[in-house]
Amino acid sequence: MQRITELENCIKYDHEQTQAKLDELAEALIQLKKMTSIPEKPEIQKQFLQLTEAVLSAQKIIETLACRYQKKGGY
Repeated sequence: MQRITELENCIKYDHEQTQAKLDELAEALIQLKKMTSIPEKPEIQKQFLQLTEAVLSAQKIIETLACRYQKKGGY
């Protein structure tokens, strides 16, 4: 729970750090897309796709929360 609280505080009060986290996730997506383009065993390919979905979900959650806090005047 501490990491969730840290992320929430980051989103609420530190726009630059929030953007840095989003940039890291974007870079992870680029790397995952490179990995999924390399032919692998189906089970490994499935794991890369699941990781990609998780990263996309994390991006969406951070962007949504940032939008909500921004509307409330959080940062």
